[in-house]
Amino acid sequence: AAGFEEINNNPELYKPQNIPEKTVVTKAKAAKKGKKGKPGTPAVAASTVVTPAQTVPAAKQLDPQFVNVRELTAQDVSGYKIKGYWYFDKRQSELKYRLLGLCPVAPEAREIGNDKADLIELFWVYFPSVREVLHNANSFNDRNSAMPITFDHLLNSRRFNAVIYKEENVYADRKVDEYMKDNAQSQLLESERIREKIRNFEQDMWNY
Repeated sequence: AAGFEEINNNPELYKPQNIPEKTVVTKAKAAKKGKKGKPGTPAVAASTVVTPAQTVPAAKQLDPQFVNVRELTAQDVSGYKIKGYWYFDKRQSELKYRLLGLCPVAPEAREIGNDKADLIELFWVYFPSVREVLHNANSFNDRNSAMPITFDHLLNSRRFNAVIYKEENVYADRKVDEYMKDNAQSQLLESERIREKIRNFEQDMWNY
């Protein structure tokens, strides 16, 4: 009710957009016969529904009571998506990995607190542009607590647990769960198959 009162008090700020009319057919009935006994054109009884969209201008300040604010903290982040590519270095005869981007994933703001909420991508960060920040931040070293490592070292040395969820392919880079639906075990096996294919690529470069 308060929202409609705001619109009524400031009608010039909430102008409806030009939206094409939507015709909804409700019923049809045959027209009466013509003067010469010929059947007439069926008449269609229709109702026209027009839904104007009420928008808020960018310069308009909304009352805080009409806005629900939910702050997202680092504790709400459930994991990270990592994008990169494998390549074979001919000079060093070694298969290497180059990390390109990082993306934190978290539940949708309105679903925080729900254990079954789907995780969404928040934003992507170009990894080379944040390496200096990651280099200045230390991470816990579970192998030797006396020698902490930086997050940059942790990511480049791939000292983390991850599951492959997508690879470059001819099907518009579709994800594993898009062609292995409703079967978590098959998705894990497909991820391991992709991982093994990368390992075999390096092994196949050698001849004995």
